[in-house]
Amino acid sequence: MDIVTAFLYGIVEEEVYMVQPPGYEDGTGRVCKLNKAIYGLKQAPRCWYNRLASALEGIGFRASACDESLFLMGEGESLVLLLVYVDDILLFSSSDKEIDGVQQKLTEQFKCKSLGEARQLKEKELRVKTRGNSNPWSGAYSTLLCILGLTSALLWDSWLE
Repeated sequence: MDIVTAFLYGIVEEEVYMVQPPGYEDGTGRVCKLNKAIYGLKQAPRCWYNRLASALEGIGFRASACDESLFLMGEGESLVLLLVYVDDILLFSSSDKEIDGVQQKLTEQFKCKSLGEARQLKEKELRVKTRGNSNPWSGAYSTLLCILGLTSALLWDSWLE
């Protein structure tokens, strides 16, 4: 899932002023005060992350103590893991209903675009060995393994296979 124009959702916490943008000058030499983040602003990624984290906490997620890009909601069979990479989100759950519910709640707050099923992340493919079977999971972090108690899982570079 991709959040469209993610940085524009960020709220600037400090006072930031900028010159009038080209094409919008009125000849007075006045400056503009930013209320929201814009692309190119040094704080824009932090503002976006804070806005997203607040929205996720509002729908029941809690931030992981292991990794700032990992959020968790629920327990047991209803556990949902959410991984964030800038404006891209990966959802993991054993329940499609849980994933659909989270996607619905996110689209109520942000303009989202579905990117389909994840195949890889940073050119890595994760395979979790369970009782002789190999189940491919695309695009997960080692933090995810820690949370799930799967630290003995095997990680291969996809180009080695």
